Amino acid sequence: MMPSMVRPFLLLATLLVGATISEENQSSLGIATDFGPNFPTSPVEVVEKEPNEGILSDIDMSIYTGVAAPTKEEAAAIYAQYFNETKDEKLWANFMSVEADLFKIHTNVSVEALAEEKGKSYTQGKICGNYCGTGWCGGRASSNPKDCDYEIPHLSCMDYCCRLHSACCIEDDKTPCDEEFLLCSTHCEKDVCRARMELLFAKPNLCCGKPCPATRYPTPKPTPKSTPYPIPSPPSAAPTRFPTSFPTPAPTGIIPNPLNILNSKQQKLRVGFHSGILTTHQTYELSFKIFIHGTVGSWGSIIHFTENVNCCTPASRNPALWLWPSTTKLHMIGATRGSLVACNPTYVLPQRKWQTITMRVAPGARMEIFINGISRCYVSMGGATNALYPGARRVTVWTGDPWHPAAAADIRDVSYKRLLPHYTSLNSYVMTNGQKNEFLAYITSAQTYEMSMWMYITPDKTPNAWTEAVRFTAGGECCAPGTRQPTIFIYPNSRRLHIRTAVGGNGNHGCDPGAWVAPRKWTKVTVRVANGARMEVFFNGMSVCHINLPGGTRALYPSGRRLQVWASGPWYGPLPGYTRGIGYKPLVWSNSDLLSGVKLTGSKGMHLGVVKSHQFFELNFRIYVWRVQPQWANIVHFTTSGACCTPGFRSPAIWLFPNSLRMHIRHGTSVNGNEGCDPGRHLALRRWTHVVVRFAPGNRMEVFMDGLSVCYRQLPGIAPSNLNLNVWGSNPWDVSAAAWVEKMSYTPLSITPTNLLSSVQVKVVRNLMLTSTLKSHSSYRLKVSIFPVGTSPHWTNLFRLQERTGDCCIFGQRIPSVWFIGNTHRLHFRTDTSTRPNSGCDTPQLVRGRWTNVEVQVHNSKRFYVFFNGQRVCAVTLQGNLYASGRNLRVYVSDPMYLAANAWLKDMSYERL
Repeated sequence: MMPSMVRPFLLLATLLVGATISEENQSSLGIATDFGPNFPTSPVEVVEKEPNEGILSDIDMSIYTGVAAPTKEEAAAIYAQYFNETKDEKLWANFMSVEADLFKIHTNVSVEALAEEKGKSYTQGKICGNYCGTGWCGGRASSNPKDCDYEIPHLSCMDYCCRLHSACCIEDDKTPCDEEFLLCSTHCEKDVCRARMELLFAKPNLCCGKPCPATRYPTPKPTPKSTPYPIPSPPSAAPTRFPTSFPTPAPTGIIPNPLNILNSKQQKLRVGFHSGILTTHQTYELSFKIFIHGTVGSWGSIIHFTENVNCCTPASRNPALWLWPSTTKLHMIGATRGSLVACNPTYVLPQRKWQTITMRVAPGARMEIFINGISRCYVSMGGATNALYPGARRVTVWTGDPWHPAAAADIRDVSYKRLLPHYTSLNSYVMTNGQKNEFLAYITSAQTYEMSMWMYITPDKTPNAWTEAVRFTAGGECCAPGTRQPTIFIYPNSRRLHIRTAVGGNGNHGCDPGAWVAPRKWTKVTVRVANGARMEVFFNGMSVCHINLPGGTRALYPSGRRLQVWASGPWYGPLPGYTRGIGYKPLVWSNSDLLSGVKLTGSKGMHLGVVKSHQFFELNFRIYVWRVQPQWANIVHFTTSGACCTPGFRSPAIWLFPNSLRMHIRHGTSVNGNEGCDPGRHLALRRWTHVVVRFAPGNRMEVFMDGLSVCYRQLPGIAPSNLNLNVWGSNPWDVSAAAWVEKMSYTPLSITPTNLLSSVQVKVVRNLMLTSTLKSHSSYRLKVSIFPVGTSPHWTNLFRLQERTGDCCIFGQRIPSVWFIGNTHRLHFRTDTSTRPNSGCDTPQLVRGRWTNVEVQVHNSKRFYVFFNGQRVCAVTLQGNLYASGRNLRVYVSDPMYLAANAWLKDMSYERL
């Protein structure tokens, strides 16, 4: 960057922005340093700051000698402009009160004197970015702009202006460079570098740091521009005569990554710039970002894929993009097997602003242009995908081509990739416009699926005939299974949808919403056929139709069949309007997603599938109840076959009480097939509630609502496991709850040495055994978090690990065991050794109502430690031998010999030291 700046302005910048000249040096130079208690030393936060980097620290001042200092008024004007955006009245008043000494720039001090005082030479100075600074260009010290590497990208708006200025200063006539810089900087309002750089350019009549020529232009006014727009014809077929036989000395090689054609660089478009060679695709997406500086009087080339010819065969432009002469409108060309097809958005691209351009040539021979994600041009290229120019062609990529002037623009992020129809997006690339017999793709069927699309109907009513919006078919029109899988029709003289799918031997079953599609407005239509053969239709996410298809999941059309996708088929007239975003995906059913990712509208006898039962589990779901029912209303029911009350018939099952929002939650055990826990708290009406039902080791059943424990019981007996459970939502024996349910999962809870409480919080309960197979370690670390609730006058047990039955004092009964001392929250820790089976230590108090992380360690050195939140609170040396490793331990929270402590536990682990 070669700024038009004088030495006094550098000194002013030092005062205003807080340069790195020391106070001692400033004082010796006669520069005032005491500006009052409120004077800002750094009025603008510097975003980009590196060691030893300041506005003045390394600036070459030698080019600024001999230029008059600014007046006080000029300096005040600069200061006012500098702080204009802050509107800081106090700062401005403080500035105005400073005496003239603040602005008395010491022009009699030479650069040499400054350098001597500073103790170093003033050589190069970076202010910000890769181009802003004196003698700073292309990210390095460069006093001559001709030696600058302009391929280095700029880093900000101001850095871009500095880059243009440096390039401008190469020319013989530097007159407009500073003026153009200041004009460019007006677009960088939020750039913190702007104020610094404008100070450098504040002195008038300088051109690249030197006095401007006496005459501003060689002629009284600029030469007129090229022929004005419009130019009636497309780019010329014949290449422009070029001064050399080839635009670059040698072709660039194969592009290694078509998703990053420019290798993450920003490039100024040039005539005949060869970016490499790649292999094409028949259907593709080309995207890039463009920053337009201005217009050119002819076709401005941007990107051109060609088999080394300009025009006008399909191999010459596949694709190619220009800007129209003297405008910023796009002209885009794609190729079919027999011709070139153009798409010309009417949108005028703004200048001096990055724009994202995407060109898609998609299955079904459809070309669409997007500008910043908005569709601006669409054209059918004729026929099916096979009509497109074939892929696997070796082409040259020009950014711009050698036959036309380059567009006055920079580009970056150039990406080229293949487009294939797939489950989730069949025509989301483009918009179809109501053409009969428009084939999109082949896909593979899924037994349970979700099909979605956007629909735009132009008239208030459709013609007096059936019309078709989309059809998935294995072949044929109707009515064998697979012919409409699904198909969406529009009733004659209506906007009501007729939606068909196959079940059993009927290929024409379905669900017809009562609501009509709105005219002249985009509507998202979603069709779901999920486990349990439940079919539901949504408009813009709202359920408008649902039905249980007969026969259950097994009766649905099978997976793995080849389906044709038509956006509208050959049998009916097309939708009078547009469609886009046609998608199709399987609904995968699993224990972690029992509803296949969809929202379930409760319906009696809705079978979801079959899962294997777990002895310990967690059932999660979200529920929205819109009204209460006068009868017992079922939400979900896991059963081997029947309603009640054999173990396995309710494993678990959940109802709402009659005329209530209270849940009735049952889980059968070997003792009682209708055990359970009924929360006292009710569900909210017309609001989502997150419900968790946990059945954990120790037969402890707990229910949570929105994270709050609302019911806790230790159930008698053993819950069955490894059974085949039918999952109903809701069951066939009771009415369905008037509710929506979503995000339902059924997952096992397991005990491991590093997770003894199965990732849940446990209320300490007498004789609650978690496991009997924990392997012992002679030296160990046991961690647990304890939440004391209350005290008791008795010894109360928190947990015990033991191999031998009984309380005390046989080797193997306490390894370890922990109690609250009566009427306190002090811990009484005991662990066994061969000679002293009841060794240990007593700790300070735990804090009531607060979690404390407790850790006990027993080392091979026979040292015994206890820690609270990482701080050691007790330590003893044990006598005798430690308990052997590899023995099976029972884990109780708490033991059967003492009262249970009034506390909660979590995050319990036991591991070898």
